[in-house]
Amino acid sequence: MQPFYIGGAGHAASVLAGFEPKTLVVAFNDTYDDLAGILRAHTGGPIVYYTTEPGSGGKEERAAQSEGNGVRDRKARCKGAAASLRAAGRGEEDDDECGGSDARPTWSWRKLVNRFFGGAAGGVAAEANKKKKGAGAPEPYNLYDSKPGFRNTYGWTIAVDKHQYEPLKHSDIGVYLVNLTAGSMLAPHVNPRATEYGVVLGGEGKIQVVFPNGSLAMSAVVRAGDVFWIPRYFPFCQVASRGGAFEFFGFTTSARRNRPQFLVGATSVLRTMLGPELAAGFDTREKDFRKLVRAQNESLILPSFPEHGEEEEKHGEKGRKEQEQEPLPLSIEQVVAKE
Repeated sequence: MQPFYIGGAGHAASVLAGFEPKTLVVAFNDTYDDLAGILRAHTGGPIVYYTTEPGSGGKEERAAQSEGNGVRDRKARCKGAAASLRAAGRGEEDDDECGGSDARPTWSWRKLVNRFFGGAAGGVAAEANKKKKGAGAPEPYNLYDSKPGFRNTYGWTIAVDKHQYEPLKHSDIGVYLVNLTAGSMLAPHVNPRATEYGVVLGGEGKIQVVFPNGSLAMSAVVRAGDVFWIPRYFPFCQVASRGGAFEFFGFTTSARRNRPQFLVGATSVLRTMLGPELAAGFDTREKDFRKLVRAQNESLILPSFPEHGEEEEKHGEKGRKEQEQEPLPLSIEQVVAKE
């Protein structure tokens, strides 16, 4: 088993550094220079010396949080995380296997797919299946009639596990459906519980997958009919093209709630763990690190890449000329090497 580090360790960079620079700029809502200075490899190893830094800004920030801001932020993050890719289930998660009869009908993949894309509404099917006590076939579950577990201006997600549709328990798979508006991004995240398989239903987009050592494993453009898969624990993201909405459907290799861990955004692990200790892990000042992590106010599904006019307004005329003169670097490590 190979560990991966959010902050980078030894000669391995942060896993975030494996994503393409343009992806990171949009995900963090910040500049190349700020990101390159933080997401570089640290030669000190996975264990770093920690000490409070005078004038870092962390003390003032924590004082403000003690007045109530920190509590509200944590509540907002918890609420956002609870409404992530997994649709609201039946109360708290219960991963223990439930008792009951083992006499269940045998399901084929074709039957399972047909039931998800043509049948009763999700809520209707769930209620009907709860009332069934015999061994008869359960009602079909239509994903398109289900309420999204998460929705914002930039897209929505639906995820179904064994709590919403009991037949998934016996197949030990989960099912999901994601729709991203033109140019938007499903933020970099990790599946801690399952491998993910996806089928593009419509539109065009890019899939980026990162190795645990912080290098890019894959960056591929996919279109309707293409199939992709994401190994468990590998950070990845999906980005819709500017030409239109990007929709994909798929399976996860567990019927339990996947609880994806988002690495960037308002409900990310970076925001949750924000503090002097995390800043020390990135070998940077706490004040600067807080500014970087808090620059992105959206959660899960992030806004599109900026148009040229917006990019010029944000980075200035100098940044525009530099981007015209040289192509985008392939990795954060190349940005650091130029310094």
